[in-house]
Amino acid sequence: MNEHGGIATDSMQRTKTKGVFAYGDTRIAGPSQLIMAAAEGSMAAISVIAALTEEKFNQDKQHA
Repeated sequence: MNEHGGIATDSMQRTKTKGVFAYGDTRIAGPSQLIMAAAEGSMAAISVIAALTEEKFNQDKQHA
């Protein structure tokens, strides 16, 4: 939990659990903020793509 009563993440919306991301209302307990949720959702999507790309790169590198 973070100081707002939501799920704690780093600046790229990653939680302490590998492969688990959180954004928007899951990070902030209280009134919904659509603009913040949309912006954080975009950042989380970028983080997920980066994580998947890195994982694929590492797998391809191991099989080379």
